[in-house]
Amino acid sequence: MMKRGGAYDRVVHLLSAIYIVVGLVFYLGLGLLARLMPQVQVFFIAIPLQLILSFFVMTLTIQIFVYPDAFLS
Repeated sequence: MMKRGGAYDRVVHLLSAIYIVVGLVFYLGLGLLARLMPQVQVFFIAIPLQLILSFFVMTLTIQIFVYPDAFLS
């Protein structure tokens, strides 16, 4: 099979895995919080937290685009 992209395919998989894991942990925590505190509208509160968390993760992962060789070795 022909190898296309090479290192950049690994970077794309690394970036997507980071967002999937962070999102999964975030929503599992929200589900647990909603189960423990049903009187609080957890998902209404979670929208700003999700935006803040996603921008924070984006600023951390932008370095992978700038310096891909540092993360692939």
